[in-house]
Amino acid sequence: MGGRFIVMKWQVFLFSIFLLFIVVTTGCSQTEQYTTFSPGNWKTATVRERKEMAEDLIEKELLIGKTRYDIIMFLGRTGLSEHISNDRLMEIMVGNDIIDSLYLCIDFDEEGRAINAYIGQG
Repeated sequence: MGGRFIVMKWQVFLFSIFLLFIVVTTGCSQTEQYTTFSPGNWKTATVRERKEMAEDLIEKELLIGKTRYDIIMFLGRTGLSEHISNDRLMEIMVGNDIIDSLYLCIDFDEEGRAINAYIGQG
């Protein structure tokens, strides 16, 4: 009986390790999915995920050189702010932080091409 109990403990232990592995790898793949930008994920992502994707866009300079129209086609209209201050700035709402709203801010040159992107609060 003692040997059978030890075998059952090992089975429970190995099953627990297996479940832990499944939970960890599933959680990691879900997080990884949203840290890199993709147009499909942008539309459905949470605030935290959109912030990570915006940081990815900024870091990889994926918006630099694009026109306002190109950026809208690339990101979609989701979050496009109605209070764009002028032709040289575009703000796309990432979401609401604890206190302020977070925006993906894009500066344009005289020719209407993106020259800078950053996360702003407002």
